[in-house]
Amino acid sequence: QTCALPIYLDIHYGTGKLRAATYGRGIWESDLNGFVPATLDAAVISILQPSGVLCSGTFAPIAVIGNMATDTVTSLDIQWLIDGVQAGQIHWTGQLLPGTDDTITFSPLVFASGNHQLEIRIDAPNGGVDQQPLNDHRANSIIVSAPAVMPPVIPPFLPKSAKSMVMT
Repeated sequence: QTCALPIYLDIHYGTGKLRAATYGRGIWESDLNGFVPATLDAAVISILQPSGVLCSGTFAPIAVIGNMATDTVTSLDIQWLIDGVQAGQIHWTGQLLPGTDDTITFSPLVFASGNHQLEIRIDAPNGGVDQQPLNDHRANSIIVSAPAVMPPVIPPFLPKSAKSMVMT
């Protein structure tokens, strides 16, 4: 008999650690051999919304940015794109300590019906060059459905002659 346990694996570059955990079995941690942590590395951790199939076209995107390095991040540029076209940009300032994250809510965007891609990009942490550029962007696929049109309702209990008189 085999038993599958959920395993969580995390490579945390900011501390130079590899962590593994299993449900109910504890946690294991090891150094990343030969790894030198970056001093400046901001990352787009996730896009919380919008994502998936949506019923209307106006949304305020929410993204999580994180500091994956050893130096505190105090500023960075954030861009958001819809289908590869820049839709906005802000210059973020704050105090993002090593290993922490922050949630950013952007201005509402209008999406037309159809399939779209929302991408969040960050650049120039502390006005410098990010040492790990592979985690500087993230994208979500979005499907915006057209408003539903309800067909006329014809009660099933009307006689056939009355059904032809129902107004739509």
